[in-house]
Amino acid sequence: MHTFKGGAKRAERVPEYHRIPLALFKRTALRFSLGATRYGEGNYRKSLGDDAFIKQAIDHAIEHLILYANGDRADDHLAAVAWACAVLMEGGH
Repeated sequence: MHTFKGGAKRAERVPEYHRIPLALFKRTALRFSLGATRYGEGNYRKSLGDDAFIKQAIDHAIEHLILYANGDRADDHLAAVAWACAVLMEGGH
């Protein structure tokens, strides 16, 4: 139970979204928009249960991390990694 200064009480604690940097939301949303434009809205959802798709998402994330670590800034590699992480989490991984 949480009691606020004014006396209001809340039984449930919600995730503290305000702690996540807004850049993560914006850049990841842009990456999802790019995918929707290229492949269709929600295309990735078609294969969330496909092991080959999951492995490729992991491989792509690692590739983007390597490119970023090597100084490549031609793409928003960190947003690509965030996209892959979000997709994997949505798939229950």
